[in-house]
Amino acid sequence: MRSGCSAQETLDALVASTRYAQWRQLAVLDAAGNTAAHSGTRTKPEMSAAPAQDVCAIGNILATARVPAAMLRGFQ
Repeated sequence: MRSGCSAQETLDALVASTRYAQWRQLAVLDAAGNTAAHSGTRTKPEMSAAPAQDVCAIGNILATARVPAAMLRGFQ
């Protein structure tokens, strides 16, 4: 990110270089407030992400996939 990469570019690089990325959930917030989220294909259900400008809520092994959106609304 120091080199000016966006949140999505940084996330793409992290996923590509992270061992076992399919088991990981990652979220990135860049200097401009843009967000990007990744939920690997082997992340345990229930999982979800709620990215928005300046904030991103993620989670897995949730009671429902609606939890991150509720977290986001509470933050906003």
